[in-house]
Amino acid sequence: MTHIIDVFQKLNGNAFMSVDMTTEPQMRKTLDTDDGRIPNPHYGRVKKVVIGASVSVAQNKYSSAYQNAVRSHLMKAGLDPANYEPKPRKWGVRVPGLPIVVHGDQVYLDMIFHRPGNVYYTLDGAIISKNDVLGLSDTTYESPSHQGGLAAEDQVIVRSVKIQNIDAIRYNHQEFTNLTY
Repeated sequence: MTHIIDVFQKLNGNAFMSVDMTTEPQMRKTLDTDDGRIPNPHYGRVKKVVIGASVSVAQNKYSSAYQNAVRSHLMKAGLDPANYEPKPRKWGVRVPGLPIVVHGDQVYLDMIFHRPGNVYYTLDGAIISKNDVLGLSDTTYESPSHQGGLAAEDQVIVRSVKIQNIDAIRYNHQEFTNLTY
């Protein structure tokens, strides 16, 4: 087992890494049919597997990496970054100097996603096409107004992933698995 603090305690500024993770996608518990609502037979049986997502993490010691990234994207898009201020976190407490968020008894890793990596879905462990997953919820990002007018494809995507869902982190020429807090 690898303690998540040990992975990031020497982090100075930002770090780019590759992440593998397995999560439960958001799904509808029921499906609407011509005969009414029925239980979704896929609910609780589907996993989303991500291999090699390109992400960055930051210690946020002197400034907000998210705020800096959004401002940089605004400048590239020809928009004024001066007035952009991110909204405060709605849940959880970030561990000072680390990309770790604690919320109740759960621990999360805050990551800015750059490239999604290879993504596939499984149903009871067997690969299934995303289009064949019943009741899969669409993932939507913040509207452009929340990031100073950036178009959806230019937005900075931050995800807080439970460390129990992270299968591997490749960072600083090492691979870390079986993360704990």
